[in-house]
Amino acid sequence: MDNKNLNNIIYSEYLAMLFIEFSKAQGIDLEKENLSTKEKEFNGWIKAMQQVKNLYADLVFDKISDSILTAELGKGRLNSIVPDLNKKGIETIAITPYIETFDSTIVQGSSGKISYNSHTQDIEIKYENPEIQAFAPNITPNYFYQIDTLITHLPMKSKSISTLIETSRRYNDVAIGTYGFTEDKDIDSKIRRLQEAKDK
Repeated sequence: MDNKNLNNIIYSEYLAMLFIEFSKAQGIDLEKENLSTKEKEFNGWIKAMQQVKNLYADLVFDKISDSILTAELGKGRLNSIVPDLNKKGIETIAITPYIETFDSTIVQGSSGKISYNSHTQDIEIKYENPEIQAFAPNITPNYFYQIDTLITHLPMKSKSISTLIETSRRYNDVAIGTYGFTEDKDIDSKIRRLQEAKDK
């Protein structure tokens, strides 16, 4: 499979993930409704979320403005705040399975995800390409770059949130947040998940 086809698959998976997020926010039952009629609404939602995302990026910037190197985890071009933080002068990288969705001239990053090694009890970033593991930014201080702040925002798997909480006790500052509209159908569940993370 060539790179173009691989990138198309990754972008399709990314859009599918965003559509699920849109459906939850709108209260759409994916099994009962005709999803082909929702394309226009979905596109409008993405456009509206860009404005909200910019406000959210301002809030995050205020919290992490003294960060030396910030890594955002698990997001893609349409829901990442890395470009916004870059414009404000924060050095950032994106670590995500959706790195191919970004313009590489604007966002620096690697394809990978955060994980917890139960044998060594270390928090690690697992890169898709093992050849860059020794040179790419990692949480542990043994690597070339030192990430001092990790950021992400919901939706996110509970296991990943737990890993980030463990990380915050070991090496880094961690910021977990969310953004959206007050009328979103899933707002209560997002707030509840953030409260659970805060309690931990």
